[in-house]
Amino acid sequence: MRTVSGTFYRSFDEDQNRGYWIFLPTELNLLDIRIDQDITDLLVQAHRALGILQGMTKYISNVEDFLEMMIALMHITHAGLTILQCIIGIY
Repeated sequence: MRTVSGTFYRSFDEDQNRGYWIFLPTELNLLDIRIDQDITDLLVQAHRALGILQGMTKYISNVEDFLEMMIALMHITHAGLTILQCIIGIY
């Protein structure tokens, strides 16, 4: 699946017997990006959040389990928001 920001590829891990998606972003010099204050603020917030996550991984014995938990939480949150949007008629 191709998007403006990159391409998704489906792959399969035979060792763990599960499929997953890989995202390869488009080179930034091929995109017409204007860096303004809003984008700078978003980059600062993302950098801060990544730093917090990196710091948390120092104290977690099994990072893979933590990542799976965070991904599951993200899916549950997204599903809940989608249901709420359907109920209140946003979609």
